[in-house]
Amino acid sequence: MEEEFDVLWPEGDNLRLLGKVAECLAKKMHCLVQCFTSYEVGLRATEMARKRLGWKRFPKELEPSYLGQSAQGKILWLPADDPRREVQSPLESCDRLLSKLASGLYVECQDTLGFLPDGRSDTLMWLPPKSQKEEEANLRQQERLTEEHVRDGQIEGHIDFVQSRKVCALYQVAGSANVVLHSAEGVPVHVALRSGQVLVFRHDLLTFSHEGDKDSFAMLTWIFSTGYAAEVQQLAGIIGKEADVASGVISGPLSPVNPLTGKTVSVMSADCMLAGNGVSPREYWQMLVMGTDGCRHLSPVRWDPEAYFEPDKDIAFGLMAATDKPRKYYSNHGGFVVEEYLLGFDAAFFGFTDEQASMLDPISRNTLEV
Repeated sequence: MEEEFDVLWPEGDNLRLLGKVAECLAKKMHCLVQCFTSYEVGLRATEMARKRLGWKRFPKELEPSYLGQSAQGKILWLPADDPRREVQSPLESCDRLLSKLASGLYVECQDTLGFLPDGRSDTLMWLPPKSQKEEEANLRQQERLTEEHVRDGQIEGHIDFVQSRKVCALYQVAGSANVVLHSAEGVPVHVALRSGQVLVFRHDLLTFSHEGDKDSFAMLTWIFSTGYAAEVQQLAGIIGKEADVASGVISGPLSPVNPLTGKTVSVMSADCMLAGNGVSPREYWQMLVMGTDGCRHLSPVRWDPEAYFEPDKDIAFGLMAATDKPRKYYSNHGGFVVEEYLLGFDAAFFGFTDEQASMLDPISRNTLEV
């Protein structure tokens, strides 16, 4: 049984050391990190957790995906941590440690671990039963999957979780536990997890079991991949820095991970109003495929060409500069939206007067019409 740690993480704040964690994960699929959370902080965090309401068990069919095999006890999700906010309690301090751990690993995921990170889950708190009687009561109250779970999207959400989870960080806040890591091939690895240690492992490649003592209090979080596109890259053997180029082709531009919140921005819908009749994402993409530039002639409906256009460059910039006449432009092309999409704006529908509508920026009009 392993008892030594792999990486010493002083005060849980030196992000440079997390490169060693990633290297350890790449080498043996797990890494035991020794943190310096005091015994008192762990004890107080446990007391605060026990006072919270809403503890329950996962539905029986879903539980092993989160807590491993033969799990006991009860769970409760913590609200998302906001690293910009000052820590207010020992429980929040422990959650913040996981935020820092995940944030430090994000920058290592692509080059060292071969996947593109997409943030982390909220923290899951896990307490053992106080007695066999309590465990039996928990089991009696444990839900079974029903049609209602399907309608609520819980099954679909669970599948997404299993398919996108990559790294699990299991933080033993208090007490101790015996953890066994299982791979599809190879001998099981036994880890003696002590208070103040975090076991980081590849949950996409390993399964686990966790048997905590009566004083155990564990917190778990998962780092996710960007999904199917990232899996395609891995199957194609495209990992590391090569994925920077490939990801733009396979999955589009990557949503950057906010190092503070661990969240990304996902575009759920899009619309556009561009020159060259690029007035929807479909038309815009066709413009790109055809290699057009979206430019058209100056519109006589909107401008007087004689006032703005002079085909002779020397005259436009030379002679005009020597006189008091305003300079002109020697090109009569520009990236102008077709007039019908501007003139067709229904001001009355949005409660605007014609004068107010005339002062609206085209982007604002497009946003309203979408």
